[in-house]
Amino acid sequence: MAAYAAEGRVWTRLAGLLPSPEDVELVQDCWDIGEQEGGLWQLVEKLLAQGVRVDGCTRAEIAAMAVQWDVWDQHRHDIVALPDDPARPGPLRVYADMEPVEEGDRLLVPWIRCTRCDRILSRSHERTSWGMLHYPSGYLVTLRGEAPLEFDNEEPDAVWAALAAVSAPCRVPGDD
Repeated sequence: MAAYAAEGRVWTRLAGLLPSPEDVELVQDCWDIGEQEGGLWQLVEKLLAQGVRVDGCTRAEIAAMAVQWDVWDQHRHDIVALPDDPARPGPLRVYADMEPVEEGDRLLVPWIRCTRCDRILSRSHERTSWGMLHYPSGYLVTLRGEAPLEFDNEEPDAVWAALAAVSAPCRVPGDD
């Protein structure tokens, strides 16, 4: 429940990016009634249409929210296309279509990179027992020379813990 409450606070902050109080209310109402998928669609569409500039950390939070609510595939290109805020670039860069890397029975899809230290957050996909398909299983944060950090999808806040692991070591005041 604590993870859901924390995610709700992120949602409220993201909704607050919209310049119109009506749009903020629309997106917030989607959270309140459990329509996160529709709310993310509204948020991303309105941010794009209104040219709202976002920093890299905010874009990464929107991407994490989209993965959490299983709409990343539908919105990934729009999330990556959100206008950059040149005054506050932030250390994170989100990628829509990186080439997957096979590692044993799983695929690692590089997704978010810290531009300051080159830490990479990848989405991990396990191969099914019949070997044809992969399903999301968690997240892996890597940095050359360090042991990887793994986050299991079964944990309710796995995507947020992985995002913190890729961003926290290099965050400075002003990164939002």
